[in-house]
Amino acid sequence: MSARDDLEMWSRLESRRRRLEASIAEREAYLRRLRESLSVFPYQSPVIDGLPRGSDVGDPVGGLIAKTLERIERVEWEIEGLRQELGQVRVQLTDIEAAVRELRPEYQQVVTLYYRDRASWQAIEAQTHYSKSRIYEILDAAVEALDGLLWAQLNQPDWNRTEAAPR
Repeated sequence: MSARDDLEMWSRLESRRRRLEASIAEREAYLRRLRESLSVFPYQSPVIDGLPRGSDVGDPVGGLIAKTLERIERVEWEIEGLRQELGQVRVQLTDIEAAVRELRPEYQQVVTLYYRDRASWQAIEAQTHYSKSRIYEILDAAVEALDGLLWAQLNQPDWNRTEAAPR
């Protein structure tokens, strides 16, 4: 991939990061509700009344508690998977943002507006006071400058950084 391809991903990665964070928050809220629901069960062992029971007669409260515990385990597993994916997305975003910070300030502004924010040409012209042709020049120069730096950062393993999201 080229720097232009990586920059094209910037906006999608930001969107993905926001969606993952929202999904994690949603699942964590669900997890809290599940855990709270366990506290309302004043669980006691089934009444032993000496009457014979069939094999299909169980403890309905115990069964509900067991299903709730299974849901809790499943949701915790889902959250962990989402956190790992979020960590990977954050690493990619960090690499892109670090590379963009290496550019001259006016290049940073134009690249950020165009690639991350997906601003229209009119919006970029209004904010930067550059003509459309100057914006094209800046984008081309920025992509050329980033080609070596961003390519090296995104496509070379870095064994010192973690792929998991911080907790």
